[in-house]
Amino acid sequence: MSPLTHVSLKDFWGLGPSAALAVYANVNRFVSFGAGVEGALLFFKETAFADAYPGVSAHPLKTANLHLFVAWKYTGHLGPVFSPTFSVTLGGSKMTKAVYEERIAGVRTTYYNLPGRMRLTLGISPGMEFAFNRGISVVIEGRVLSLYNDPEAGVLAGARGGLRWNF
Repeated sequence: MSPLTHVSLKDFWGLGPSAALAVYANVNRFVSFGAGVEGALLFFKETAFADAYPGVSAHPLKTANLHLFVAWKYTGHLGPVFSPTFSVTLGGSKMTKAVYEERIAGVRTTYYNLPGRMRLTLGISPGMEFAFNRGISVVIEGRVLSLYNDPEAGVLAGARGGLRWNF
């Protein structure tokens, strides 16, 4: 997962690992509905902070994003092995709080401020599914997650891969 918008998050935090678990119920061969949870960790870039604020000591903080969602997923039929997928999620997302402010001679300077509030989210994930057999397949997806009215996080993007078991 990586931030795409808002300068303080994009400049000072970078790529980090993420993990997700989702459960879907098939409505028909092509459409399914489900729910899931996703977590991502973003790493602090100390060199970027030092470049932006020379002489200021960095307070490196990892920040995390927790995302709970409901989803609609479409799985097309391209062939017996490859199938395109497209999913839309609606949920809530919370970034962990990260604040670095200093008061020097009565003047407050804010270097970064992630408030750590829960926000409404909309996610879009195009992907591809590679079937080994009827029960097991590998799924690869790109993901864009928009946090509604979030002044710091804004849009997060990532790629993920995983296994799908059909019961």
